[in-house]
Amino acid sequence: GGVNCTIHSTCEDGDGAKAAVCGCEDGYVFNGMECTRKCRMIGSKCVSIQMSRVNWWEARRRCQKLGGDLLELPEQTDLDEFVAYIPRHFDVVPGSVIFWVGAQTTDVGATFKWVPSDTLILPTFWLTGEQNNQPSFIYSDSVNGESCVAFYKTSTDPFFWNDIYCGGDKFFACEIPE
Repeated sequence: GGVNCTIHSTCEDGDGAKAAVCGCEDGYVFNGMECTRKCRMIGSKCVSIQMSRVNWWEARRRCQKLGGDLLELPEQTDLDEFVAYIPRHFDVVPGSVIFWVGAQTTDVGATFKWVPSDTLILPTFWLTGEQNNQPSFIYSDSVNGESCVAFYKTSTDPFFWNDIYCGGDKFFACEIPE
């Protein structure tokens, strides 16, 4: 279903015409007289890839504003579908495309969990040497270090989870309920 254009977009009067010119918020696309969610079914998830770069907390806020949350992939089948979807629909430059997902840890050395459901993240999908939660000496967040999880691709490896500094600006993936 659609969303009322005046609620989720900025509309301006046309030059004397009866039509309005509308631009939808992030995550929405204008279809006639309404803004509809811009998401695709990937596995059992309705996923909206956001191509603006923000930190993890802002990414989560924006996903929640769309009525969802950062993407959570606790099941291997959904993870496999997402891994297959990305290179088919985006020009993936190895090492340069990183998406925030909805997992993090709140303690150095603690396990990583999906924030929306508070379940453990799959342990088998980490980039080699990662889930290391290294303290960050470059940023002021040295207490939490690498406490947020991103979907990451290197030049030699397929997509994997990587724990990185939460304050960095990355693309992000939202999961929106149908």
